[in-house]
Amino acid sequence: MSTSHLSLVPNTGAPFETALAKGQLKLPLLPRVAAMVIQLATDENANAQQLAQLIQGDPALAGHVMRLANSPAYRPATPFVSLQQAIARLGMNSISEIALATSLNASLFKVPGYEALLQRYWRQSLLVSAWSREIARLRTTNVEASFIAGLLCFIGRPVVLQGVCQLGLTPDAIEDFVENYYVRAGLSLVASWSLPAVVGVAIEHHQESAYSAEYADEVLNVKAASQLVEAEQDLTQWSAELLGELNFYPQDLEKLEAKVPVIDTWIDAVCS
Repeated sequence: MSTSHLSLVPNTGAPFETALAKGQLKLPLLPRVAAMVIQLATDENANAQQLAQLIQGDPALAGHVMRLANSPAYRPATPFVSLQQAIARLGMNSISEIALATSLNASLFKVPGYEALLQRYWRQSLLVSAWSREIARLRTTNVEASFIAGLLCFIGRPVVLQGVCQLGLTPDAIEDFVENYYVRAGLSLVASWSLPAVVGVAIEHHQESAYSAEYADEVLNVKAASQLVEAEQDLTQWSAELLGELNFYPQDLEKLEAKVPVIDTWIDAVCS
């Protein structure tokens, strides 16, 4: 059955359509720390002291950040002994990414029966965020906006899973069902969480072949990253059309290929 007809399946699509349209799905609250990290990450005037104070205000988050900063993903020559030292050596962007990936996680969603799928979706979101970052760096476009948009582009997937559980639905093909609704569900969460505009634009347009309006660079970075993750990080699967949009040459692909083990190590550290 094609995803375009899933909304017509009795006792699955119709109730979900109604709940989504009427704003009746229970949406998780955006953690305060995550909201503040996003605000600082997108504020050109933010400084390291503000970030350190924010993270230190949450001892559990501070512990996670220090653990990741000292992990093989960042390979410090000597272990960091303080958050200020980690920020000074790794930079605000890296610490912001760690804090955001840690404070926004699968535990925000309650999906009894779909825990394994939820974990897979979250790992994929982390991969998309990491590749969006690397692609943005190579294209000299906005790295932080691309990372945030990549991390949250598929946030609608766990929203759909939670909605299915909330409504007691049993779709025959749950992953097809999720794919049919995750964009609309994600946009609902963007509005609920008052996320930066770039996130909503990426969610809405990352599947388009040639998006050229506002935040076009970030949307392209996320689109390329999501296709790469779908292809299990096989860069040879990128189409000639996409490579043309990215303006990438063989030497660029070699640079990205070298990032595969680096990104895998980072994902493992975040998920451990």
